Amino acid sequence: MKVLPSQVVLFLLSNFVKAPEYRYEKKGFKMLLTKKQKNTINEMEIKLQYALAERTTSVEILKYIVSLNKYETLNAIPYNENATTSILDSLLEKGYLTVAAKMVAHKNISTEALKKLIPLSFLQNNLNECECNFEGTIAEYCDFDLRKVQNLIHAGIIMSPNVTEDLLIDIINETSNQDILNEIWNCNIATMKIKELVDNKTDWIIELEDRANRLDYAMSSIKLEDYEAAYNIILPEAHNGNPNAQYALSCLYAKGNFVEQDSKKSFYWIKQSAENQFEPAMFLYAMELFEKDTEDIKQAYIYMEAAAVNGYQDAIDFLNLAA
Repeated sequence: MKVLPSQVVLFLLSNFVKAPEYRYEKKGFKMLLTKKQKNTINEMEIKLQYALAERTTSVEILKYIVSLNKYETLNAIPYNENATTSILDSLLEKGYLTVAAKMVAHKNISTEALKKLIPLSFLQNNLNECECNFEGTIAEYCDFDLRKVQNLIHAGIIMSPNVTEDLLIDIINETSNQDILNEIWNCNIATMKIKELVDNKTDWIIELEDRANRLDYAMSSIKLEDYEAAYNIILPEAHNGNPNAQYALSCLYAKGNFVEQDSKKSFYWIKQSAENQFEPAMFLYAMELFEKDTEDIKQAYIYMEAAAVNGYQDAIDFLNLAA
């Protein structure tokens, strides 16, 4: 009797003999596992697959999903009614903006978590790169305009069952969106204090828009060499801290347009504008410092590099030449 080589036996077993299967079944959810799979697969993974299939995820499974830190899976948690306050808090700490944005309507979200979601700075620090490439996210829907995402979050917080007067005040202080302010004014818990704050913010927005329009008119007047009209608008705006107006006023003093030429006043206003992070002013102020003496060189580089970081091309070109 011939004995088959061991390699041939292994080949036949692996290709023609089916490995024994073990059935995992619960409420109609079925999985067929080989003996090897049965011995090595994590029991929690089976529960997880079952939970995702049935969409009846328990608190135990939700905690496990959070620990896996997989964006595609975390994205579903805000819709699960079993998500506890602690689970939602830990989910927020994962730093996924579009996941966090969906949490605002959940009945168990804490007021502390809602408060964290209000500032634009939080959104800027929590937009994960993977979300930008994930189809159908809030960020993609809003074309990565964080202000639009913020408006969606604010609107959700206003409608949240856990919204408080303090949260509404935080939103009023943060937003300049008139639609959001109108929603706050009309919401169920809006007190007279809240409505007064909304009215004051609306007046401020209107005034701000009017000031912006007047400043645009002043800049147009400078181009048309109507320096008197420009000066009358720019002067009070400069004293109010508007960096554009401060820069324009510095230019008027530098050239003596309508006002007596004054290098000290020109330098003063260009410095004020630079300190308010206006890139053209930061560049010119740095150039002024370079021309003064060596003591100001370090400060000049600080302003020049800041202007370059903000994308001001003249500053970028200067640093490239100086390198």
